[in-house]
Amino acid sequence: MSELLRHILAHCDDGLSICLIGGAGSQLDDWRRLGCRQLWLAKAHPRLAEELGPRLRQDQGKYLLALAVTAKDQPTATLQVLDNLAYSSLNPAADLLTYYPHLRRDETLEVPGRTLDAIIADHALDDQQTHALLLAAPGQAFQLLQATPLVSLQSFIWIIIDFNSKALYQNEASSPEGATWMKGIGFDLVADDPDATFPHSQLLFKRNASRITQKRLESEIVQGHSQASPNVVSQEGVQSAHESDPEIANLAHEQKKRLYQFTSENTRFASVVEAVRIENAELQQSLQYEADRAIAYQLQTEAMSIERNELAKPCGILEQKHAALTTAYDDQARQVTDLRAEFAALSRQNAELANLSEVLTSQHAELISTNRPRESRACRL
Repeated sequence: MSELLRHILAHCDDGLSICLIGGAGSQLDDWRRLGCRQLWLAKAHPRLAEELGPRLRQDQGKYLLALAVTAKDQPTATLQVLDNLAYSSLNPAADLLTYYPHLRRDETLEVPGRTLDAIIADHALDDQQTHALLLAAPGQAFQLLQATPLVSLQSFIWIIIDFNSKALYQNEASSPEGATWMKGIGFDLVADDPDATFPHSQLLFKRNASRITQKRLESEIVQGHSQASPNVVSQEGVQSAHESDPEIANLAHEQKKRLYQFTSENTRFASVVEAVRIENAELQQSLQYEADRAIAYQLQTEAMSIERNELAKPCGILEQKHAALTTAYDDQARQVTDLRAEFAALSRQNAELANLSEVLTSQHAELISTNRPRESRACRL
């Protein structure tokens, strides 16, 4: 599982509701492990869609969309097919072949097309639930994002986008441009895939509800000002209207009343925006505090790792000495065992010699007792 999906899994306690994947398929098993209640995969190339179809079981909430995700509303789209299908796109290649000279143009295919907004609208996503979107459409990601209404994109909490650090296709935006645009619509960049190889990059964004609310309030304030401006009447005009025609005077009164309402609404919106700004500042301060704590913890961990490595050296020496002493002890124990066995053998031999000495002593005594009568008779003779 990629680091981005691990991040989602670690920060999504209740699992995901609807996952919409445009152009992917290689990470199907990883997406299954996220526990999506519904998983929708769009695949433009007919052969890949045909191969992917049998792997998706609708009874398990897995569905295939055999079409190309497009920025414009069009029934069909032209797929520029390369010999490595992972780099095929609706946009013609530009500098792609400079970075990947081994790629070869294969063919062009007319495939069904549908806009990202229309696909999202089919599911009537509830923004109170946890939804995820993956855009793995080479060279098209930024076009698809810009062509989709913000309310549709903001129904997702997690969005993973495949970008390129350099524009490899015609009309493609680079990853820095895409990240800046996503921040502008209320999504924070929380992670990038460390396994992505240059110039390819895969970025994970998370919806920032506070920033989106602030943006909406600011838009409503601007709209309120634009509606109020044409209705502003100068004091001289109002006075003249009062004097010339009561109907115009009533109209001016209504205009002043509406202007007052707009002003009140603007004041209220301004106070809400200020409260949101203060809340954002507090959140930023809290995030900075947590970041400082994380850095301090990392430094402490690194210091402990260095200390552990330094202690590992004398510990290794002690282990070697202990091993040498253990070997010496084992050798001495074997020597003691051998000496005890030798001592036991000598003890048995000594016992045998003692027995033999007793036998010889007894035999000698018998010989002496036998020879004494003979010596007495010899003396008498």
